[in-house]
Amino acid sequence: MGAGAPTITVERQGGVARVALDRPERRNAISLALRRELATALGDLAADPAVGALILAGNGPVFCAGGDLDELAALDGREAAIERLEAGNRMVQALAAFPVPTVAAVRGAAAGAGAALALACDFLVAGGSAELRLPFVGIGLAPDAGSSWLLPRRLGLPAALRVALLGGRLDAGALAAAGVADAVVADADVDAEADRLAQRLAAQPRAAVVAAKRLLAAGAESTLEAALGAELEVQVDLLGGADFRAALDRRKEAAGAR
Repeated sequence: MGAGAPTITVERQGGVARVALDRPERRNAISLALRRELATALGDLAADPAVGALILAGNGPVFCAGGDLDELAALDGREAAIERLEAGNRMVQALAAFPVPTVAAVRGAAAGAGAALALACDFLVAGGSAELRLPFVGIGLAPDAGSSWLLPRRLGLPAALRVALLGGRLDAGALAAAGVADAVVADADVDAEADRLAQRLAAQPRAAVVAAKRLLAAGAESTLEAALGAELEVQVDLLGGADFRAALDRRKEAAGAR
């Protein structure tokens, strides 16, 4: 982990882990240390079988203002830029590959790499002040942290171009209309709503959730034949698993009680 004060917080409640960006005085701008710490924390939590869902949030009124511009201005040479970008890539890859469902809890701006973090989550709960934007082009940069891949897949290419090239902003209503936000609530209710959704997800049979998430992600990029083959391999194991047998027993008990 990076030197100095921690840049994230990690909390656990039952099967739900809550990871929050913790630089509120900088609007949770993503420093090099934060990139490294977030990737490490996500890797550790991904390997923990007790974690059934993950919430990604930002401490304070803003989810994430994007990259730390002070650090960007101080970059010294190509190698330093590559180091920073690769650390950001590992952070987003760890989130996108997380084995159980992830929920973004967004208040205020999710900008630049912060938008990529929000979009890399499986679900998104937006507060009334939530706003997604990609300011890269306006400051002479191109989208990074996976946003060039995530944005067109979540919004469609025309909308992604408007946001990326014209400085467009998507507020909570627009995020809901685009199918990106799964719930829009008052800012004060974001944490509770994200926790409610995460607890519901964590209560599902974990092996089935992990398999379903992996299959759907692969299926979106594969052929029908490949998806059928992958489903067969996974389902054979699940059919013999304890969760499915327990579900059958509950069903039999319920039928007998009628």
